[in-house]
Order: sequence, then structure tokens, then C-alpha cells
Amino acid sequence: MAIFSMARVSVFSCLLTFCVAPVFAILTATEDSKQLVLANDRLYAAVNKANGAVYSLTLDGQNLLGTPSGSSGIGPYLDCYCTPSGFYTPGSIAPKYQLIKDTDSTGTPFGGIVLSETYPPTGQTLEQYWFLREGETGLHTYSRLVYHNKTTPFLRNLQEFRTLFRPNTNLWTHLVTNEQQHAPLPSKNAISKQVVVQDATWYLGNTPDDPYVVQESNYFTKYTFSDTWRDHDVHGLYSDGTTSKDNATFGSWLVMNTRDTYFGGPLHSDLVVDGIVYNYIGNYFHNWPYTEN
Repeated sequence: MAIFSMARVSVFSCLLTFCVAPVFAILTATEDSKQLVLANDRLYAAVNKANGAVYSLTLDGQNLLGTPSGSSGIGPYLDCYCTPSGFYTPGSIAPKYQLIKDTDSTGTPFGGIVLSETYPPTGQTLEQYWFLREGETGLHTYSRLVYHNKTTPFLRNLQEFRTLFRPNTNLWTHLVTNEQQHAPLPSKNAISKQVVVQDATWYLGNTPDDPYVVQESNYFTKYTFSDTWRDHDVHGLYSDGTTSKDNATFGSWLVMNTRDTYFGGPLHSDLVVDGIVYNYIGNYFHNWPYTEN
């Protein structure tokens, strides 16, 4: 279970704190032929039935995702590297959806969306859950993989299992791994002059005055912003107010409320943010044991 928190915060607030003013939000959970929606008077989240991803997400009227374009401008959504052909994102083959509206043990109303889809060649079923409680500005997410196939067993390359928040907007200005590791995102000018070094690594030294280069490095790679699970609680993207419609600051935080079910133990390290906010439940790149037969 993870909590994906969208926070509108004061410029004086700690970047790694989930800072939300007291709210009185009336929860709604609705469905039509195109989408399923969870909303209160501050947060609006809609899952597209055509692809199984959150494709519209706003906080206090601010668009947090931008315009959907392929695999960007969407999230949180689930995908995996777990099929014979490699990556698979549930939601486009024969998805089943369930809309939930109920009250929890504290008397607080909540709404939920459940996506379930079976990958036909192997029988793997992936499920993604999104929940929103009244009075909150964050989505509680849960991901599940079920596999039953006695006749044609195949689960030998479960290499990645993750959710992604993948915006397509200039709203987000900084990326945050933890209290020690954070930096401005490279500017459009720096990106236009970058040089590819190797896989997922770029040289940005052609723009020495770029804020990222000044604060962080001449090089950008997603691995710079990895972290170990032992002391990790939260990571995400931050908007400093220079790009939002009313100069308000925003944060999109992945809060790991428990690390007990993450593979690899407390010394496991993994990707957390690079312009995308990741929830890597399992990933063999960082020594997650998996089997290939």
C-alpha cells in the first residue's frame, strides 16, 4: 500500500512534509461509459476506461498531469515487465472495473476504483486500486498480481512491478528523493543542448548556468535519485509557484506508509523519482531476486 499525496503548500513548508490545510470535502464516486471518478471539493481524479490510468487529476483547479500523450500525462497507473513480450500495462485488453463508495471504521466516507485485467497468453491477473477519503487530498493505492496457470506456467521473468505518476506539464520544477537529495529539474534549454552519454544518462555541461547543473551535477541520470528503503518515507515532485496558474506551490508525494511488503529488504535501493514519480514494488535491476527458467 502506498499513499499518493497531492499537496498545496506554503512556500515556508518543508518539502518532505505532507502539508494540507484542514478541509471539509464532500466525496463523490461516479462512473459513466468513459471514466470512473473520485472527487471532493479540492481533489478530482478520473480513471480512463480505455487504458486503466488516471488521466485527469486536479487539485484546487490546478491540472497536475498536463495533456495525456501516449504514456505521459497520466498516473498513477500500474505496469510491469512480466510477460513474454516484456512490458505490460493493464487496462486495454479486457479490463473489469468496480466503483466503491462506503464508510470506514471511523465514519469517514471513502470512494474506490478497482481495475482488474487478465493477460490472456499467460493467465496473469493484474489489479490496481485507487481510494480517496473525504477530507483528504491524496490517493491511497494498492497493486496486486495474481497468477494461476497449471497448464501453461509462465512467471519466470517478473522483473518489474511498479506504479508511475508520469506528468506532461511544466508545472513541476523540482524533484525530491529525501531531505538530503533534491534538485531543480533541468530546464528546457539544458535539455535541448544535452548529450547522450549512455543508457538513461545525459551530459548537461553545455549549459553551466542551468540551476540543475549549478546545484547538482553536469550529468543527469535517474539513478542519481535512487534511495534505500531502510529510512525512506516519501519522495516526489515539487512546484515552487513559478509555473502554477496562481503562483501557488504544489507537491506530488509518494508516501510509503509501509515497507514490509517491498522486495529486497531494508538495504534494497531503487528508483524513486526522475521527473516521473515511481513506486517500485519490485525491480530486478537493483538486486531483486527473480527466476528465469
